[in-house]
Amino acid sequence: MGILIRLKDLRDEDMILEGELTPEELEMPHDDECVDMKENLHYYLTINRQGDDILVRGTLRTALDCVCVRCLKAFKMPLNIRFDDLLALEGEDKVEVKDDCIDLTYRVREDTLLAYPQHPLCEKGCDRLPNDPSHRVDYQKLGSDAEMRESSSAWNELDKLKLE
Repeated sequence: MGILIRLKDLRDEDMILEGELTPEELEMPHDDECVDMKENLHYYLTINRQGDDILVRGTLRTALDCVCVRCLKAFKMPLNIRFDDLLALEGEDKVEVKDDCIDLTYRVREDTLLAYPQHPLCEKGCDRLPNDPSHRVDYQKLGSDAEMRESSSAWNELDKLKLE
């Protein structure tokens, strides 16, 4: 079905579109191993005609099923997107109008895909290894950054070589 703006319904007042779409209606891909959308996308949009343009503003909300790229833990990530789009009815960039309707589904899909995290983490700064919580790094015990850089420098090791 999708999100349709009926041009004949656009008057001088704002029009509100509210509802939800399934991932299947949005034709969301399921090819990412770390991010998948299985829940419906809720939308709340305000549509306003401004001369030869239509301004669409609102919010898109869903939750993504993610896998942490560091520890491989499954988790849900809320996704809240601010949707703003200006649709031209005339000119080179005009939107396709079919049966006096503009379909926003494709634009909503694209904004949702662009909001997907590239490298989802179960928590900010996750540094665990898969299924092994004992490998958590304690940065307090390692010392200062300067000490770590000095001790791990490959040049320090090369300086120890005695060449004739």
